[in-house]
Amino acid sequence: MRLAVLFSIVFLSSSLTGCLGFGDDDEGFSWPDIMNADCSLETEYDLICEPYLYILSKGTPITSLHYEPLNEIWIAYQGGLVLGYNGDTVRHIGNLSTSISRCHFEQGLLGMVFVDNQEFSKVLISYIEKDICEGSDAAPLILGEINIENHGFSAENITVLEKVEQPYRNHNSGHIIHVMNNQYLWGIGDGGSSNDPHNNGQNESTLLGSIVLITYENGNVEFQMLHSGLRNPWRFDIDPNGGLWVADVGQNCFEEVNYIDLWNQSANFGWSLREGFHNFDAESDCNVSMSQPQEGITDPVIEYSHRDGHCSITGGFWMDWGPSELQNGYLYGDFCSGTIWLAKKESSNFTQKLIADTGIQITGFGKGLNNELLIFDWGGKVVKLEEISNSNVNS
Repeated sequence: MRLAVLFSIVFLSSSLTGCLGFGDDDEGFSWPDIMNADCSLETEYDLICEPYLYILSKGTPITSLHYEPLNEIWIAYQGGLVLGYNGDTVRHIGNLSTSISRCHFEQGLLGMVFVDNQEFSKVLISYIEKDICEGSDAAPLILGEINIENHGFSAENITVLEKVEQPYRNHNSGHIIHVMNNQYLWGIGDGGSSNDPHNNGQNESTLLGSIVLITYENGNVEFQMLHSGLRNPWRFDIDPNGGLWVADVGQNCFEEVNYIDLWNQSANFGWSLREGFHNFDAESDCNVSMSQPQEGITDPVIEYSHRDGHCSITGGFWMDWGPSELQNGYLYGDFCSGTIWLAKKESSNFTQKLIADTGIQITGFGKGLNNELLIFDWGGKVVKLEEISNSNVNS
């Protein structure tokens, strides 16, 4: 499969402009520079990392969908651009940059999914509403729908279904997945800043800090808070037995993977009472002992610390496809270190297996046309991780 490079598309709003601050960022955290590095794979498994798609801009890919009518992958970028790729050529699907805010690194187009039918006639999108970037007011997280016409769509045709007001510009989540007939899960961050200053994670009167169940049918939409106590559920997925796996971004010390046996059974995952297996303390030096959660709190099943260059979890997929070493587990990585792990549930025990160190700034994962694992890089690259034998066949 050849690397496609597109010279003719100008990525509007690709630059990370606007004002940071105003309490929008976590205390003690500084955003790193964009490295735009090549994937330099260090792994003990029979895997290879190769280029898949790279658009000459600083746009960040955030999700991919399989558009069956043309057998192509739609890749959505945080700046609002959506491209189709058939393994050889790239085409323009739509550009939502005129409707979304990019005042902050964490804002933009955050999620996209096809509406539950076989006609591929609509997408649901999750994004931050357009903002002027001046002052301290934060724009809301939006759930919208767009009709697909002539295998593409226009920002002019967005219909807003829901607005979630937010006090700050970070911790937006926005991930959305289809789970069953006319139902979806939508992730919403805790409202931003640091230390959850408004206690949104433990406030059931707000959708902030939650995963919401959406029932959407024939233009009618209903919202129900399903899971609470989340800080920034960047990515989540469901395994074949109905278990829900959630990668929730930590703050001071620990990143975590949460799990519940059935996705539609409500849980409180503890933020901001807990961070990982520990009581949360904004002044902690991270040398804290594990402790038991308070009654009614569901602790994570896996945590990892910010040592060794780790800083922010970027889950992931339930892998029942792709290279054999990646299957039958929940795949996730770290934004700063580029490390990838696979989490598994074996009886009542949970394990994490180190898969690889990639050397890139991982913002998410996707599924390629031939079941390659796609890795999204903050600098704009999409690379593929696959078995060496399959790579030889597909090249």
